Amino acid sequence: MHHTHRKNPNLVGIASEISVFTSEECEQIISLALQSQESYKSNNLTRKFAIDENKFSGLYEHIRKVFVVGNYLHFYYTNIFIEIIRYRDGDYEEAHTDWSAGKNRRKLFMTIQLSEKDDYSGCDVFLHTGADSIAITPERGIAVVWPSWTLYEVSPVTSGERWALVAWAEGNPFS
Repeated sequence: MHHTHRKNPNLVGIASEISVFTSEECEQIISLALQSQESYKSNNLTRKFAIDENKFSGLYEHIRKVFVVGNYLHFYYTNIFIEIIRYRDGDYEEAHTDWSAGKNRRKLFMTIQLSEKDDYSGCDVFLHTGADSIAITPERGIAVVWPSWTLYEVSPVTSGERWALVAWAEGNPFS
């Protein structure tokens, strides 16, 4: 596991892009999700796998370090939560944020591409920045971190299967 901040001029002031996992580590995380047996259907997604911090403390520690690298706004946060998502044919996420009155403790959101881009079609992640949309990298092992109030969506899977690790950094509500 490593974490190297990448310079992406399309994301300046919007999000941080960080090289996090090797291809082999991505495969290990997918295996970990399949072994967790804590899957559930949520909204338009086939499966989400909750990753227990007590069982996978090493993964949590690593993701904490990635949040530090990607925290360009220097938000104070205390807790993180991790899920693994498997997108299958037709799965998508409508445009939304991960911050709202009911989720006002969420400061940062992260997604890490676990699949090879050739494993699926569609399922692109778009950040909405006013009138423009920016597609984030589909490169395996790359994390993108952005403030939780940023509007984003995931287009429908048209074939294959895409895996992603998602995480939230939470702290005291903004005041």
